[in-house]
Amino acid sequence: MSFARQRCQRHLSLSSRASYEDCIFKAVLTNKDTDTAGAVAGAVAGAYYGVPDDIKEKVYTSIPKEFADVIAKLEKNLETESTERLDINTLLATDECQKSTMMLPCAIGVTEENEPLMFDLAQMPHVLIGGATGKGKSNTLHVILASLLQKKSPEELKLVLIDPRKVEFTGYESLSSNYLARLPYHEADESIVTNIEDAVNALHSLNELMDERYSLLKEYGCRNIKDYNEKLKKGSIPSQSSCGILPYYVVMIDEYSDFMMTAGADFERPLTRLAQLSRAVGIHIIIATQRVANNVITGAIKANFPCRIAVKTMTKKDSKIIMDWSGAEQLSGNGDLLITCGDEPVYVRGAFVDFYNDIPALCIKLGLQYPNYMQTVLPSHKRETERVETDLKGIGEFVFQYADPLFEDVVTNIVENQLASTSFIQRKFKIGYNRAVRLLDIAESVGIVSAPENDSYTREVLIADTNSLMHKLLDVKMKIYKQTESKLLGKEK
Repeated sequence: MSFARQRCQRHLSLSSRASYEDCIFKAVLTNKDTDTAGAVAGAVAGAYYGVPDDIKEKVYTSIPKEFADVIAKLEKNLETESTERLDINTLLATDECQKSTMMLPCAIGVTEENEPLMFDLAQMPHVLIGGATGKGKSNTLHVILASLLQKKSPEELKLVLIDPRKVEFTGYESLSSNYLARLPYHEADESIVTNIEDAVNALHSLNELMDERYSLLKEYGCRNIKDYNEKLKKGSIPSQSSCGILPYYVVMIDEYSDFMMTAGADFERPLTRLAQLSRAVGIHIIIATQRVANNVITGAIKANFPCRIAVKTMTKKDSKIIMDWSGAEQLSGNGDLLITCGDEPVYVRGAFVDFYNDIPALCIKLGLQYPNYMQTVLPSHKRETERVETDLKGIGEFVFQYADPLFEDVVTNIVENQLASTSFIQRKFKIGYNRAVRLLDIAESVGIVSAPENDSYTREVLIADTNSLMHKLLDVKMKIYKQTESKLLGKEK
């Protein structure tokens, strides 16, 4: 049964099995006039059952003009819920949202019964949002973000925001130091990904992170991130040898169709691999697109995004591409939406987020609540190494190794604590095992720590204090400069 039929029957106080004749019979009892009641019921049914426009026009033309006010009143009552805005703060203040025990609670609006509708993103595990432009896709992304940020701390949640328009996620830039994860070669204030090359690199970095987490789960005999974190809290995993609580990663991609048109398979392949495998390690993806076509929402994407949200679409075909159900073409476009997780779509009156008031207020609150956090940096990967190699004009492998953005912070902590171990670096900087080993190898290559002794994991710190380290790093940088200069001079000759 379509959501439109449910709304009509709810207004007429009918059961879920009510038919078209039942609507007429109910209208008869209400209006005490068979002709009027039949015309009114026909108008309501024609407007909300999705019958063709030509039949709907015949129904309307058969209605006497003196009953136009009755018809208008009925239609207005049915549309009231769609036109009234539901404030995000009102939604998040409900008991259902406040007392939720979901791992990644996402509240998006209220149902026909005026009950808050929430879903656990950790169980979905990925979401596709589609519909016509200006009908509420980006607003739905903001509602989900606000719901997640209100319930989760930076230790539990990290965000990767990708937006080719460069303006949709600017309100969250102040969360760079606690919630947002950035690419290794980006500056500290460049956490939001806005171009195609960086978007592809971010997906490859997330695939690298996924592989590192699977290696970690295998090492400690855990099936998923929830088991690992529970074992760590119970003490089953030694805190000295672990990298701490693993946070969930939520990847939000706005205007997904733009990346598909420009990057195509280069973008879709890492995204599809991530969607297929990342659930167990706590990486979840939400994509939004206004271009609804089979070459954008491909079979591989639909197979891995079982949770679908549709705002108003222009045609029934678009609705079926998004959800495999029709109905989104009948939405009013005032924030209402349909959501399906493999079963029949459910009508939801979506919440509204004020971009200029609600988002800044939320970010200020979170900044005061979680002020001191080290920024999260995504792992490096092969494509990124190739990019750095191109930028440095092939000066030598030593230069590329030194390009890791965490290197100086890592060696400073090693010298200050006089401790050089993989587990120490993992805990301190919340990075994976592979990257921690790579950083220690770089430190060994420049003479800051020794090689492992007798095939063990212990290394001797060769620098006594931070002053000596500063001189050592200066020597390293001078060596890079001289290599660069000689390389460029050689090219000029």
